[in-house]
Amino acid sequence: MIVQPRLVEQTSVHEVIKNFGERFKVPMDICRIIHVRVALRGSLKFEQLREDKRLWDFQKKLIPNVDKVLKKAGLLGSEGRS
Repeated sequence: MIVQPRLVEQTSVHEVIKNFGERFKVPMDICRIIHVRVALRGSLKFEQLREDKRLWDFQKKLIPNVDKVLKKAGLLGSEGRS
């Protein structure tokens, strides 16, 4: 999901359940769904968890390209991210 956090009240695993304003669903033929299973070691403390920031390595290319696709689809205005 790509969401504006200020416009989202509640989500499920695959979609926004309660939101403010418009929402758009990406057709299943052009997206992927990736499931991550529940942690098997639920007793881990916060300090024992590791944050995966690998996606951040691609932010300089990823963010402008996502914006470009959203603009082409008419889901983002010409002013860019809002």
